[in-house]
Amino acid sequence: MSGNLSYYRYPLLVGLVIRLVGCVFIIVGLCMLTVGLLGITASMVAWLSGTSVPDRILSVSSQSLIFCVLSLGVLNMGIISLHQLPNIGIGDKGIYVQLFLVKWAFVPWENVLDLRLAPLSVFAGRQQVYVLQVKKLPLWFNLFSLAYLTGRSAGIPISWQIQGFDKLLQRLEDHLRQRDELQQGGEVN
Repeated sequence: MSGNLSYYRYPLLVGLVIRLVGCVFIIVGLCMLTVGLLGITASMVAWLSGTSVPDRILSVSSQSLIFCVLSLGVLNMGIISLHQLPNIGIGDKGIYVQLFLVKWAFVPWENVLDLRLAPLSVFAGRQQVYVLQVKKLPLWFNLFSLAYLTGRSAGIPISWQIQGFDKLLQRLEDHLRQRDELQQGGEVN
């Protein structure tokens, strides 16, 4: 990440609380997955050795499998919580989105589709949430677009709580307007 970048970050307390909740969900999900896999392993060993009643093995296996499936849901909630309020960097060549607290994903300007106001945030007055529609981000970003009712493509949620909210929106809108003007000018020629 070099060059002329502007960073837009959430206040420390807001970001810390959301990320802490995400980390707790991930830790709980991993523990649940471990317990479920241990239950499945124990029932497989009992079945192979013939030391347990088949009904008991089936019961333990099915409960452990359900526990594993539930743990995947908890892990998913943790990953979504970690990315609910991503820090954003904007440069000349595109946008950077923070993933997993330390990694930054690059989205070139060609892959930025649209900036949409989340319909449900209109009822909250000033507390607005915009969703930046983009291509080629991890799957859970598609869930943000669906949750905020802004489409099916990957979406980066941008809350009013981000530092420099108005400036960030203005930069994104200016870029999208310039891109649209270039496309319309290219279609006329």
